[in-house]
Amino acid sequence: MKIVKGITASSGVAKGSALVIKDPMQATSVSAGNYIVVAPYTTPLLNIILLNAKGIVCETGGMTTHAAIISRELNIPCVMSAQGIMNQVQNGQIVEIKAESGEVIIYDE
Repeated sequence: MKIVKGITASSGVAKGSALVIKDPMQATSVSAGNYIVVAPYTTPLLNIILLNAKGIVCETGGMTTHAAIISRELNIPCVMSAQGIMNQVQNGQIVEIKAESGEVIIYDE
C-alpha cells in the first residue's frame, strides 16, 4: 500500500479501480463503472468520463482547475497536486480517495 498526498478540491471518500488517463487530449469514453479517474489534469473533453467517475485524482492543478470545479459540481471527491501519482498507479489498480486529508491510497494488486 502506498499513500500519495495532495490538495483537497472536493471532499468525500471513494474507492474503486483506477482509470488512468495519461493524455487527457486522447481519451475516449468508457462504460459506466466503479472507477476513479487518475490523470495529470483534466479538460472538458473528459466530461463524459468524469460524469460516471466515483472520484478524481490529478497530478497537477489546484482549486480553480477544471477537475476541481467539475468534482464540486458532481459532488465527488477530488484530490489535486498528487505529485508522482501517474508513476505509482496502474490502470485497474484499486485506489481510495480520502479527500478531507488529501490522501490517495494505492492498494497493492
